[in-house]
Amino acid sequence: MRYYVLSTPAGDEVVRLSRGTAAYFESATGRWIPDPLLAVEVRFGGEWRQVDSGELPPEVTEIADAEPRIRRSRSSSRRGRRFRR
Repeated sequence: MRYYVLSTPAGDEVVRLSRGTAAYFESATGRWIPDPLLAVEVRFGGEWRQVDSGELPPEVTEIADAEPRIRRSRSSSRRGRRFRR
């Protein structure tokens, strides 16, 4: 996961890119909001700068470390065991 920051007069805008998808951090809600067009702007716009997770603004730091986990349904794991011989 890569993080980018754009400094504006209103404050820093924070974006994360992961596997070709982008999301920006909304500080009012404390959530990452997906935005499919933002990846192109970050990659080809010259104003964004890449930062490490330790360099993120304080309100984003603790959320940036928590990666979303992909959960498998219980039924899919049971199904695989049932048909094995």
